[in-house]
Amino acid sequence: MDQARTKARKVIPVKIGHLWVILDADVVQEIVGARAWVPVPQSSPLVPGVLAWRGRAVAVFDLSVLAHAGAPLRPGVERPRTLIVQSKGCVLAMPVDIVREVQEVDASLLRAAHVTSMQHSSLEADVFGAPAPVLDLGSVVSALLEASVGGA
Repeated sequence: MDQARTKARKVIPVKIGHLWVILDADVVQEIVGARAWVPVPQSSPLVPGVLAWRGRAVAVFDLSVLAHAGAPLRPGVERPRTLIVQSKGCVLAMPVDIVREVQEVDASLLRAAHVTSMQHSSLEADVFGAPAPVLDLGSVVSALLEASVGGA
């Protein structure tokens, strides 16, 4: 039985626009409702602003821009759910349309991306009967950090 558990991966399906995306559950710190955010002038479309979380400003990551799904975030427009995620010591707020409960997916059901195509995703799995990309948040954070160092 322990061997079966080690093969399971805990994931959280989220929906942005028309697309389901899978996140590893261990990167999610908290799931909150809609949150107002403040735009940052001359910021990247991927990180258009910041929002307050636990007394500090957290960068807002726009998954719709990365996934080419749904309308990009606009000032004054909130999405129904916001995931607070962390990877490589970096905390991000990710507004999305829908968040589902944590699911255990057998590792053998994760496969190389074939049907789906999304930057920072090399794996996919079926969610609600359709293939969905598995977001590599560590890869996203590395790219954002490289861009900020290169742009500074």
